[in-house]
Amino acid sequence: MRLPDNLILTPLGQSLITLLASTTERNHARIYGQAENLFNLVRQEGFFDEKLSSIVTELVLVFIGKTLCFKAPDRVQRPSS
Repeated sequence: MRLPDNLILTPLGQSLITLLASTTERNHARIYGQAENLFNLVRQEGFFDEKLSSIVTELVLVFIGKTLCFKAPDRVQRPSS
């Protein structure tokens, strides 16, 4: 699926594309920062669509929550033998 041309060149479109690229590449170090940037972008006062802001905010929170759940086992240190 492709974003409409009028959305691709906006900060929102660029932020979504960048986050998608990092997610596809499984670049966890960048994913969290980009998700935070997207979150902050849509939470700015005066964002052009309040309903879209709420939806994207929820999606980012769920996405990060799910990512942390899947990544958590990697962070658990196993006892040395």
